[in-house]
Amino acid sequence: MSLCARRPHWRLLLVAFLALPAMTAEAAITVQPIQPTILASSSGASRKHVRRAHRRRRRAPPPGGVYASHAVVLDPSTDEILYDKNSAESVPIASLSKLMTDMVFLEQKPDLDREVQVAKEDLQGAGRTHLRASETLALRDLLHMSLMCSPRTTWRR
Repeated sequence: MSLCARRPHWRLLLVAFLALPAMTAEAAITVQPIQPTILASSSGASRKHVRRAHRRRRRAPPPGGVYASHAVVLDPSTDEILYDKNSAESVPIASLSKLMTDMVFLEQKPDLDREVQVAKEDLQGAGRTHLRASETLALRDLLHMSLMCSPRTTWRR
């Protein structure tokens, strides 16, 4: 028995995917406000409730394709600046200390496959994190988390 015969909802999904290319990009981007609805109150008097969907249009990429307000791309072998956007402007360091922590960690040449267990104390004061107490992770995964997420829980070990 074929997959489509066993699961008829696959046919509907197939039709939807075949119809998808028929939609134009312009139709997908346009904003359509929802019409106001009128609801009757329990006392018989009518009240007007207006519900509007505030959908945002898809943002066009900025010139150069970089969304960041400041950026520098440097070729480390030649020290040549390949791309620069507002590089002369002074701004707070943001996640620079996080990157430096990762660089110092990597200079120690750790075994990135080594498994470590997250202690309950590591999670206290860490803010919002997806780590759980007693969870076991490889150092490689913690390194990736430290680069992708803001919580400093990953480097308390």
